[in-house]
Amino acid sequence: MEFIILWTICAVVCALIANAKRRSPWAWLALGFLFGLFAVVAVAVMPSIEPDTMPCPYCKELIKKDATTCRHCRTVLNSPPPPGNPG
Repeated sequence: MEFIILWTICAVVCALIANAKRRSPWAWLALGFLFGLFAVVAVAVMPSIEPDTMPCPYCKELIKKDATTCRHCRTVLNSPPPPGNPG
């Protein structure tokens, strides 16, 4: 019985930490139920997701949303704006 209570507490703690770090609390709740204390440690050491970042479409590393080049894989993400329309 104590084992189930401990596992439930781990799941809730995982969800709370994940929510504070702007990660999916429902996914971490499930991971907390499956892995217990290991999931708590994993979510605690993960960095929080910045609201102005997104994953690079090529290497999946976090970059700024307005970045034109990925700083990790050096891929050009947005082409420069076209020159003004003469006319």
